Amino acid sequence: MTQGSGKLLDFETLRKSCRRCSVLELCLPAPLEGADLDRLGGMLCSRSYTPNQHVYNTGDRSGNIYIVRTGSLKSWVTTIHGHEQILGFHLPGEIFGLDGVDAFQYQSGVQALEPSELCLLPYDALETIASQVPSLHRQLLRVISREIVIEHEHVMMMSSRPAIERVALFVQVLAQREALRGQPPQLLKLTMSRADIASYLALANETVSRMLSRLEQSGLIRVTHRKLEILDPEGLIEITGEYPVSLRLAD
Repeated sequence: MTQGSGKLLDFETLRKSCRRCSVLELCLPAPLEGADLDRLGGMLCSRSYTPNQHVYNTGDRSGNIYIVRTGSLKSWVTTIHGHEQILGFHLPGEIFGLDGVDAFQYQSGVQALEPSELCLLPYDALETIASQVPSLHRQLLRVISREIVIEHEHVMMMSSRPAIERVALFVQVLAQREALRGQPPQLLKLTMSRADIASYLALANETVSRMLSRLEQSGLIRVTHRKLEILDPEGLIEITGEYPVSLRLAD
């Protein structure tokens, strides 16, 4: 498996690191008792990744669940025709690597879109979590449930919607994911390329650019390089016809 070059942290550093982690509340929404948090620090290790560096590739032997601490990443598979299909984007507080639990091989590849730091939870620690840290086990299940919700949102985007709705819903959902981790939902940093967005939404690159321009001309958003500002969130809702799932859950 392709691994990061970052130095593994010692357990004491990790315990302190977990306590002051900026995404702890998102990663583990319900507070843990001090002893449980110390056990978490003892199970995790941390690695840093540079832009475009692979965390793992399709077919690599699996062994960890990954929690995004900083940065952002993308996951993909390669089709039988050799084309890269983007499966998702991973932001701070979110997890990935679950696709390797069943077959002991990762079914997709993941690479960093920008400088990123990940916390690694070995599969063999999951049994320990279940037996020794029930509260952490419950929170892990909640995090997994949240990832399923994100997958459902992707299905919503792909369900025979016109291109303008797919792009508008992508902006909506990305904004809500930013809001859930305490960031301003109206200001988005698009670390992914237009090509990545197009692959994720099953659209042509030119179509994504054209739909973003259309939303901008309608006064709903403003795009400057890789920064996107939402000017009219209600206008986006009018286009998509619904609130994102994550927004409904937050209510």
